[in-house]
Amino acid sequence: MSYRIPWNEYILQRFVQLIASHTGLQIRDNDRKALAQKLDTRMKSLKISQAEVYYQLLEANTENSEREWRQLVLLLTTNETYFFRDQGQFSLLRNHLLPELIDKKRKEKYATGKAKPSLRLWSAGCSTGEEPYSLAILLKQLIPDWKNWDIFILGSDINLEALEKAKQGIYSSWSFRMVDANIQKEYFHPWKNDWKLDETIRRMVTFQHGNLVKDIYPNSSSMVHNMDIIICRNVFVYFDFQTISLILEKLYNTLNSVGYLLTGHAELYGQNIRLFKSKVLPESVVYQRRETASSETSSTGGLHSLSIGEGVRYSPNTNPLPQASELVKKSVPATPDFKSLNLVKTEASPAPLSKAISKDSLSQKKPSETTADTILSEAETLFQKKAYSETLKKAETLLASHPRHFGAYYLIARVYANLGNYHKASQYCQQAISVDSQTVLPYYLLADIAEEQGDIQGAKGFLKKVIYLAPNSIAAYLELGSIYEKEGDVTRCVKMRTVALEMLKKLSPNVTIEKQGGMTAGELVIQLQAMLSNHQ
Repeated sequence: MSYRIPWNEYILQRFVQLIASHTGLQIRDNDRKALAQKLDTRMKSLKISQAEVYYQLLEANTENSEREWRQLVLLLTTNETYFFRDQGQFSLLRNHLLPELIDKKRKEKYATGKAKPSLRLWSAGCSTGEEPYSLAILLKQLIPDWKNWDIFILGSDINLEALEKAKQGIYSSWSFRMVDANIQKEYFHPWKNDWKLDETIRRMVTFQHGNLVKDIYPNSSSMVHNMDIIICRNVFVYFDFQTISLILEKLYNTLNSVGYLLTGHAELYGQNIRLFKSKVLPESVVYQRRETASSETSSTGGLHSLSIGEGVRYSPNTNPLPQASELVKKSVPATPDFKSLNLVKTEASPAPLSKAISKDSLSQKKPSETTADTILSEAETLFQKKAYSETLKKAETLLASHPRHFGAYYLIARVYANLGNYHKASQYCQQAISVDSQTVLPYYLLADIAEEQGDIQGAKGFLKKVIYLAPNSIAAYLELGSIYEKEGDVTRCVKMRTVALEMLKKLSPNVTIEKQGGMTAGELVIQLQAMLSNHQ
């Protein structure tokens, strides 16, 4: 008997919708052929020859249904991760967030008379466990008397097979590709052809099966509540816009009153993060829970900003802005006009257009350009919804009629960067640069990609190029300052932050600054002054 089903778009669409509603996973158009093959695999295993029968099995609320969902999810999700992934965020945890929390918890213990101070961390979407185990190693290093603490580290994932591997704590050399050799030697020992985690560290982490879409959070029965830190990295890329909003609200309610949320870079692009307060630290932007949502979030006035991707923002200072504590990030489904956009908007000394934009881009639009802008606008809207396959199709359609369209190349680069395909993202950045070498957007993205891949020298080079093209690029100075700080080059770090501080002081305190998580000039002035005082 043959189990190969002649899948048509209608049948596949029904499965796509069912998968989305049950797991939140978004199947892109270019993944549908692979989906059909995976469905075939499961149906053959179950000796089911009709798609409708398999659909009904998945749709039913039975033990057999749940068992099959677990098998299907194994095929639908990937487990690419490694220890201490995203060195910037782990540096932030080591040097800022965890020391702050540890100090706070110790003071609470003495003030309340608790038997033990407590610390609660959750790696949501932990895959095979490298991330929560990295947290455990970090805490053991930071807390000498950690055995006298009530430490709860949770790793959850929808993939049961990945969780089983996580519980074993056995990893190949590939999981250590960004790890200091001393850490590997201290906390792991050779095990056949692999490495086995120290039993003490392994016991510090609890693993649970979890579905961020279907499960109720917070949940006292599963200990998922009152978290100090939630890390949810490289998870949102699988979900659509509405699902991300749903999960964000759950994570907010699961944090304690001032808990922190860490996500992947640009994963919350376009989301309304009114429930959180953006906190810019040298290594990354993190989101801290607000005790209550701001009453300003439903106002039609206040912050007017244009989101253009990867956290870059341009905010015209045309209306009064809300107080710093009430700032929110609003998503505006509009497409930036790459032909007239100046990334650095300042009142005192605007960057010269000749540096930020090529001369050709200042010419009057032709009718064909209007059509191109419409297509790009539609593609941008799809990008905001994380419909990446559709975004690529739109952008490629635009390039077919306008082979040298800067916006199309740059948008494709952003798509591939969000998907983690940095090689292609870099290629399309270079294509955009070949069209207009005077616009800073691709250089910002190339800097982010280089830093994510550990190419610090490359990141510095791209940021310096941004400053050359647009001397008032505050964000570039701040990012360079952070890189120099991580390298231990205090002199250059102070220099970069001092330059940024002087430029910020010339702005209205309410101006929103690009690539800084919605923070205003006034907020950044206070933060930079505090940072610089630590170096004196």
